[in-house]
Amino acid sequence: ADGSTAIVGGYTDNDTTGAAWVWSRNGGVWTRQGNKLVGSGAVGYSVYQGSSVSLSADGNTAIIGGPGDNSGAGAAWVWTRSGGVWTQQGPKLVGSDAVGGAQQGRSVSLSADGNTAIVGGTRDNSDAGAAWVWTRSGGVWIQQGNKLVGSGAVGMGGFGAMQGTSVSLSADGNTAIVGGPSDNNFVGAAWVWTRSGGVWTQQGT
Repeated sequence: ADGSTAIVGGYTDNDTTGAAWVWSRNGGVWTRQGNKLVGSGAVGYSVYQGSSVSLSADGNTAIIGGPGDNSGAGAAWVWTRSGGVWTQQGPKLVGSDAVGGAQQGRSVSLSADGNTAIVGGTRDNSDAGAAWVWTRSGGVWIQQGNKLVGSGAVGMGGFGAMQGTSVSLSADGNTAIVGGPSDNNFVGAAWVWTRSGGVWTQQGT
């Protein structure tokens, strides 16, 4: 939020394993903070970590998407900073109820406090696409409800809407927008979701 921390993804680093780098600014000078971030628990080659990245408002929580993990199932990794040192927080995030190679981690976003994350999986269910929401409590991440799949999608020519190609969360984490650029023969669309009492509901059409 204050512009003094940046995260940069490089998804083809190390033969497409991928990685991300954090930079901090002090007195107008940018300095790399620690080593590159490469999440543990990745499966297979071409994980593409760093395809998507997002920071919390204070810059102390980062999420990094790797849509190629585990033969295209995809995953996301969360990292936290303390005293200028970055540490992976828990195992990689892989949402349940995915259908086929969902490519989870194609897009990611964090709420301002870093306690809510949304992860897009653009290839879920034959390119219909979906998004998964995760919440953090006591340093543990738990999937919140089922995957989000917006209604009213129009698939044409063998393509689904590819929902989850882009995602974003409001600061309080209670509103999400999910992009589906292939909807209706690539006209594209977006779906808005709101959270109340831990339950997500599509808002409007």
